[in-house]
Amino acid sequence: MKVRVVSDEGEFRAMRQAWDALLGRSGTGSVFLTWEWLYTWWKSFGDDKQLYIIVAGDDETRAILPLYRRKVPGFVYPGSVKLEFLGTGEERSDEVCSYMLDMIAEAGCEEQAYADIFAFLREVRPCDWDLMSLKFVSSRSGFIDAARRYFGEDAYTVHVEESFRNGITLLDDGWQGFYNGLGKKTRKMVRSGRRRLESMNGFSYRFLQRRDELSGMLDAFVKLSLKRWGGGGAFASPKFSSFQRAVCEEFADRGMLKLSLMEVGGRPVAGNLDYCYRDTVYGYQTAFDAGFSKNLSVGLLGMLYCIENAAEEGFRKYDWYRVARESYKERFISCYEEIVNLVVARKSFYIALLGLLGRLKKL
Repeated sequence: MKVRVVSDEGEFRAMRQAWDALLGRSGTGSVFLTWEWLYTWWKSFGDDKQLYIIVAGDDETRAILPLYRRKVPGFVYPGSVKLEFLGTGEERSDEVCSYMLDMIAEAGCEEQAYADIFAFLREVRPCDWDLMSLKFVSSRSGFIDAARRYFGEDAYTVHVEESFRNGITLLDDGWQGFYNGLGKKTRKMVRSGRRRLESMNGFSYRFLQRRDELSGMLDAFVKLSLKRWGGGGAFASPKFSSFQRAVCEEFADRGMLKLSLMEVGGRPVAGNLDYCYRDTVYGYQTAFDAGFSKNLSVGLLGMLYCIENAAEEGFRKYDWYRVARESYKERFISCYEEIVNLVVARKSFYIALLGLLGRLKKL
């Protein structure tokens, strides 16, 4: 396959149709690899970066590796350049939490794509980069083993480190099957909590239905989030907030946004900002009014309404994102996906970095 680099934002914008068509033909089905997510991210966070999207194919696009370049601070290795996934690398306060990132390759073409794109990076454009820091990849991805094969030689070092566990609820048996599989105490908590909520005057749990509802519902959700975190949290970041509003508009237009609010007497008390793609609903953010009721977990109950809705609409998975060990969420999880970070570095860069760390320890 012919391999080239897209570094122009206008060309990235024009790739929309081909990008999402390829993602639909691939075995990589993450919402965080859609053109809508990554292009919106680039518009929000790309100021100090250079696009470096690697595209492979002959008559049509068969593979895309969505990267960008930026310089590594000079105190590590003067003039060195790092490649990272689009969707990662923001300031911590702006972090958008993209995950399940990967090369997008047409099903059946993965091995050829790995071979051609990694050969391009190793042999055709070796001077374009010194370090690849590729975060939040599924440990099951063939991309990991391919990187080990193609860069496991004297000139490079390859390192894979664990990042977090991604929790998934399977919905093949529908809502009732999921509910019946919960522990006895958990079922009782869900049943009694719902009964109390639904008996309250003016209770409703509603999902975004029309495009003209988006602005008002999103404003209500953001207010709940800011209140939950005492004026802080993700939406306190202007960059994060602007990004989310833009990506919600994109997803709403494609039917990929599942924004919901729980209200009692016209007062929003909880909400969920979720996305959907293929067979999965992604539980992205939950917000709730902690002062509404000390004896009701309205945030958790809201998430369970979202899971019920996902099952009713035929989705097969609900993705909880990061699930810590011994978290309350574990009782609802069917299986886990290990998420890892991949680092490929030139040996010269790696040795220089180790030397710097050694000197810092002596200070």
